Amino acid sequence: MHNPTQASTSSKWFGFGIRGKIAAILFATLLVTLTVNTLLAMNAQEQDIRAETDRRGHETAHFIAQYLSYSVVRYDYHALELLLQDLTRRHDIVYARVDSARENVMAVAGRQPGASEQIHSYTEEIRLNNELLGKLTVSLSSERTAQIMAMRQRELMFGQMLAVVVVLIAGFVALSRFIIHPLTIITHTLRQNHRSSETRLERIPLHADDEIGELAHGFNSLSDRLDEARQKLESRIQNADAELREAYQRLEQQAQELRKMNRDLEQQNITDLVTGLYNRRYFEILMATEVEHSIRSDETISILLVDIDNFRDITERLGHDSADEVMRSVAAIIAERTRRSDVACRYGGSEFVLLCRRATIANAIAIADDLQRTLVDHPLIIRGQEENISVSIGVATNPGVLRLTNAAEFFRCADDALRSSRQTGRGGVVHFSMVDHNAHTAVQ
Repeated sequence: MHNPTQASTSSKWFGFGIRGKIAAILFATLLVTLTVNTLLAMNAQEQDIRAETDRRGHETAHFIAQYLSYSVVRYDYHALELLLQDLTRRHDIVYARVDSARENVMAVAGRQPGASEQIHSYTEEIRLNNELLGKLTVSLSSERTAQIMAMRQRELMFGQMLAVVVVLIAGFVALSRFIIHPLTIITHTLRQNHRSSETRLERIPLHADDEIGELAHGFNSLSDRLDEARQKLESRIQNADAELREAYQRLEQQAQELRKMNRDLEQQNITDLVTGLYNRRYFEILMATEVEHSIRSDETISILLVDIDNFRDITERLGHDSADEVMRSVAAIIAERTRRSDVACRYGGSEFVLLCRRATIANAIAIADDLQRTLVDHPLIIRGQEENISVSIGVATNPGVLRLTNAAEFFRCADDALRSSRQTGRGGVVHFSMVDHNAHTAVQ
C-alpha cells in the first residue's frame, strides 16, 4: 500500500530540486533576455523608424493626392500652390510637388532635402473617378519619428528589465508554493495509476481551492464517473446487442414481406383481373421489346388475334356474370392449348392475343385450328347449360408476305386477318397471307 508520510517527504525533497532548477533557469533567462533584448532593440529601432515612416508616408501621400484631385482637375494652380505651402509648414513634410498627367509641373513647395538628412520620398497617383489626373511627390523627414521611437525604446527596455526582475522573484515563490508541490503529488499518483493493473484508478490525495485543486477533484470525480459509466455501458451493450439482433430480425422479415408485396403488385399490374391471363399492358410491353427486336433481327414470330363470336349477344342473353364466366372458360382453353414458349393475353373486350415465338405460318395456323376444334368439340358448361362458343382468329407471321418495319405494322396485319375472318362468316381462321393485300396497302 502507498505510505502518505513517505510520499510527503519524497515530495518535499523532489520539490526542492525543482525549485533549484527553476531558480537557475530564471536567472539565466533573465541575463540572456536582457542581453538579447538590448541587441534586438538597437537593431529594431532602425526598422521601426523605417516602417513607421513608410506607413505614414504612404498614408499621407494617398490622403493628400485625394485632397488635391479637385484642384488638379480644375487646373487651379494658385490653390495647389497654397495647399502645398501649407503642407510643407509641417515639421515632417519638407518638400511637395504636383505634376500633371503630361508630366508638367503644376505646383512646388518646400525645399530640396540635403544629402545627409534622413528623408523618404513617396509618389502617389492623383485620380478622380478612376481617371489619372497627375501625380504627387512628397518628401518626409524621419528625424522626429526617430527621436520618438528611441525614447519609447528606452522606456520599453527599462520596463522589461523591471518586469523580469519582479516576475523572477514572485514567480519563483508562487511556482514553488502553488504549482510545483501540487504537481508533484499529481505526478506521483498518475505514475502509480499507470503502473497499476487494477481497473479502478487511485484517487489524487490533494485538496486545494485553486485550479490544480479543481484538477485533482475533477480527476477523482471523473474516475468515479468512469467506473460507474463502465458498469452501465457494459449493461447497455448487452441490452443493445439483444435489441439490435431483434431489430435486425424484424427488418429482415419486413424486407421479405416488402419484396413479396412488390412481386404481387408487379404481377397484378400485368394480369387481367377477369381471366387471369396477362393483360393488354403486358402485351404492349412485349410489342415494344421482343416483337420490335424480332422484326429488326428478321426472326420468326407470329401473332394470333382471337375474338369470341357474337359476345355481345351472349352478354345480353346470359348477363354480365355469365359472360365473364364464358370469358374465363375460353381463356382457360387458350392457356391450356398454347405452347410453353407462347404468351396469352386478354387484349380487351372479347379479344385475346397470342404471341407465338419462333412459330412459322404453318405452326401458327395449327395452333389456331387446334383452338377452334377444342371449342367445337367441347361446349362450355355455363350455369349447368351447354353453350356452343366459336371464335374468329386472325394470324400474322414475320417474316411474311410484306416487309415490316415495326411492331405496329405487324399488329395491323393480324388485325386485318381477324377482320377478314369475321367477314367470311366467323368461326374461321385466316392468315394474313390469305388476305387480298391490294386492299391493305396501309400496312406497307
